[in-house]
Amino acid sequence: MVPMSIKLRICIVLVVFSILSVLSSKSVFALNGWKEIYDIRQLPLPTEVDLFKKHLLEETMPPDDRLYDEIQRLESQTQTIKELESSKSRIAEIKENVELGFQREGKSTCYTDYTANEYADYLNSDFIRKVVAILESAARSVDQPYVPLALKAPNAEAGETCEKYRKRAILILNKIKPKILERLDQYSRIEQQKRQAIPSVLAAYNVRIEQLKKAMEASKKLSQQKSASTIAENLWVVVLALGVTAILILLIVRLFPEKSQLELIQSGQVIQFITVLLLLTVILGLGLTGIISENTLGTLLGGVAGYVLSQGVGRVAQHAASKQSSHNSAPDQQVRQDVQQ
Repeated sequence: MVPMSIKLRICIVLVVFSILSVLSSKSVFALNGWKEIYDIRQLPLPTEVDLFKKHLLEETMPPDDRLYDEIQRLESQTQTIKELESSKSRIAEIKENVELGFQREGKSTCYTDYTANEYADYLNSDFIRKVVAILESAARSVDQPYVPLALKAPNAEAGETCEKYRKRAILILNKIKPKILERLDQYSRIEQQKRQAIPSVLAAYNVRIEQLKKAMEASKKLSQQKSASTIAENLWVVVLALGVTAILILLIVRLFPEKSQLELIQSGQVIQFITVLLLLTVILGLGLTGIISENTLGTLLGGVAGYVLSQGVGRVAQHAASKQSSHNSAPDQQVRQDVQQ
């Protein structure tokens, strides 16, 4: 049967680990933020930077419970912007693809059973359609409206062979190509302007992040002050509860057999239990109000748990040694009685 002192210590250890679990779940909960995908479209032009800064820095502060998430979101955006600054231009990649497409089309040949009309349908429904889709994508990437270009392959003439039509169509497409590249150059200039605004945008974000951090720190201090004030106002309740608990523990001890009562009182286990309970209550109160940090709180709770466990193991070993000594001394006493008789 497990001694009563061990049961008491096990209960205290369970209480300590429960407190640690609650605090760790709270910190884990605080680390759960959200990220937003950021691309070149959301960067302002140099002429719009001042307005962008004004809107960003004068934006309404989020609620206190969303300050941390907002800081995480902005820091994630700044990191993405830094990566965007060092990445390759998207418009440059699009321009390379367009030039490669025109080169491949210029080197292509007609199939054996390909007619001029079929080749014309291919150019309009496949090649030209892809070029238009690329131009629309380039316009979206810099947040510009797409103005359609007059892009159309010529119609095939009656009796014209596929190869003859192909050569004539390629000449016309080569005349269209400069217009396409000019439009891409226009988008590229807008993209470069947006990239030039990156340092100013990052500076504005850093200022906003500092604002949010200061607001979060002020909110944290205010919360600690409110918690400390609440505990101070209700301190008499805590003291009363501890006094009642101590009295109940002493009354419960009276329910045990007299021998167990003497052991619990003489060994100081009852006083130790009340003291540990008092310490846990005080430590928990200081931790919840933020008066002591998480690291210090964990150290204190770990120290209390280690003390309780060491006392329990040491007392069990002492009790076993005492019983063994009593058992060994019994034959010697019997021998001495026999000799005296």
